[in-house]
Amino acid sequence: MVAVLGALTASADVTVDFSAATTLPTAESDTPTEAVVDGVNFSFVNCKKGTYQQASYLQVSGKNHEGKAYMDITLPEATKSIVLTTGANASTNVQVQLSANGTELGDAVKLSEKGAEFTLSIPEANQAKGTVVRLAVVNKYNAQITKMVFSAEGGTVTPDHEPTPDVVTKSVKETIALASGTQFTTDYSLTVGYVRFSNVFVCDEAGDFIQIYQKDNGLKVGDVIPAGLKGTYTLYNGVTPEIEKVTELPTPAAGTFEPKSVAAEDVTVDLVNSVVRIDNVVLDAATPAAKENFTGKVGDVELSFRNNYELESVEAGTYDITVVVTIFQGAPSLYVVEYKKSTGIADITVDENAAVEYFNLQGIRVAQPEQGGIYIRRQGNSVSKVLVK
Repeated sequence: MVAVLGALTASADVTVDFSAATTLPTAESDTPTEAVVDGVNFSFVNCKKGTYQQASYLQVSGKNHEGKAYMDITLPEATKSIVLTTGANASTNVQVQLSANGTELGDAVKLSEKGAEFTLSIPEANQAKGTVVRLAVVNKYNAQITKMVFSAEGGTVTPDHEPTPDVVTKSVKETIALASGTQFTTDYSLTVGYVRFSNVFVCDEAGDFIQIYQKDNGLKVGDVIPAGLKGTYTLYNGVTPEIEKVTELPTPAAGTFEPKSVAAEDVTVDLVNSVVRIDNVVLDAATPAAKENFTGKVGDVELSFRNNYELESVEAGTYDITVVVTIFQGAPSLYVVEYKKSTGIADITVDENAAVEYFNLQGIRVAQPEQGGIYIRRQGNSVSKVLVK
C-alpha cells in the first residue's frame, strides 16, 4: 500500500507577551509553578512577575538562585528558534542557556542589551511540536524578559554586538552630552564625593558631577580616579547621567573632597548627582530615622529632603546639611549625607519683631513652655537651646 503524504506547511509564529500576562508566579519558589501564557505551557522555577515603572515582565531570578532559576517550555509548534526580548531595565550581564533532556542546545547566550531581541536556535532533533526545552539563567543575575516568540523560521544565536570605537571625553560636561549607550574613555580625573554601595558620585576639576554605577568598586570619599576610565554613558530613566558597564577603572590615588556650599534657592535639578552642602537649614522637628521624606527651610525657601541613607535622627534645630541631589517627579529630592550643627547662627541678624516659637527636644512645637524645662527656641532664623526660668 502506498501512502500519499500532503505537502508540509510552515507553522505560524507564536508570540508570548509576558508584559501583559496574568498567570505568572508572584513569588520565587523552588517548587515548579505550571502556567499557560498565550496558549503556551510553562513550568516556572524561581521565576516571578516583575514590574518597573509600571512596565511588567517575567523575571528569572538567578541572583538569589544561581543555577536554579529556569522555565520549562512545551513548544507550541514546530520551532526552529526562540526570540527573547529583554526589558527596559534588564541586566546586561545575565547569561541564559537553552537545553532539552539535560543536554545543552548550543552555547550560553549573554543578554547584553536592554530592550533588545536575542535569537536562540534549536537543533533539528529538538524542533518538534510538544518538545520540552528549558531556558535557564546560568550566572548570578536576573533575566528580565518581556516577550518570547517561537519561530518556524531558522535563526542563529544573536552575537554580542561588536564594541563601537571609544569616544574620548575631556570633562563631565562632554560626557553627559553623549548619546545614551555610548562607550567612552575619560581623559580627565574624577574625585569621589560620596559612595553608597554600587553608587559612586564623582566630580571633575570644574566641579561638575556624574554618577558611576559599579559593584564592588572599593572606592571611598576623596579618592581621585585618574584619566582612563572606560565605560558606557547612560541617561538613567531619562533624567540621571550615569557611567555604567565600567570595563576599566584605573587605580585611584588618595585625595580629599570638600562639598561646595550652595544657596538654597540655587538647588535645582541641574545639580543632579552633585554632593553639596546647604547651610543654615532650619528643621522644625526631629528628622526621621527611617527612609522617609521631610522638609527644611532656609529663609522662605522650603527644601525637600529624604533620609534615604538611613542616618540617625537629629533634633529640631539649624544645620548645615550635606546632600546628594536627586530628581523625583521633576523636582530636586535631597538625600542627606551628613548633618552638622550650623556655626553661622551668630552671624545672622535677628528679626526682633519675629514671633518666638518653642519646641521640646523631640521637635514638637510647644505652645506654653514650662518653667525649668529645656526647649529649642526659634525667632526668625535664630535657633538656640534654652532653659526656661
